[in-house]
Amino acid sequence: ASDVLEVFGKHRAWFELKDIEWRSRFFEYIAKSPSRSNYIKTMVALPCLPTTCGKMLVPEEQVVFFPLSAKQKYGFEDELTILDDELYGCAIDLAPEIKDLFDELGVRRDDPFELIQSHILKRHTPEGIAAAKNLALIGHVRYVRDNLDSYLQKARETQTEESALKMLRDGLYL
Repeated sequence: ASDVLEVFGKHRAWFELKDIEWRSRFFEYIAKSPSRSNYIKTMVALPCLPTTCGKMLVPEEQVVFFPLSAKQKYGFEDELTILDDELYGCAIDLAPEIKDLFDELGVRRDDPFELIQSHILKRHTPEGIAAAKNLALIGHVRYVRDNLDSYLQKARETQTEESALKMLRDGLYL
């Protein structure tokens, strides 16, 4: 395992030069390996998560999200650290086990309730608005629109639907 994982350490520059299919197959190899749990124990401390910004990040040091939507871009993805969607798409086509591998490495799904509460509404404060790009603000609203049902379903666990909607009405800058 240590020899294979040197690709993320000593040979990282070489790995990053490989084409997307090669890198996808490398992740497929790890995901399908009977030793996957041993790989994961080491990988969490290595720069092994490919992101849309082109960097390889260490899972235990940074929160990384799965791509928000395969169908569209919202415009605020650059505010989050997101798994390289092109590599992820290619890899998932090769092996569904890739999703489990990234899950075990701590890559987070975009839970609409958490993302809206902990990210989007915080960007719609007076300080957040001043620093935000217009495209990102529009993307926030589109994301809320597309995920409103999921948001409300989770919100109902801790509050009334009316108070969850009021939070959105009062919190989103339109």
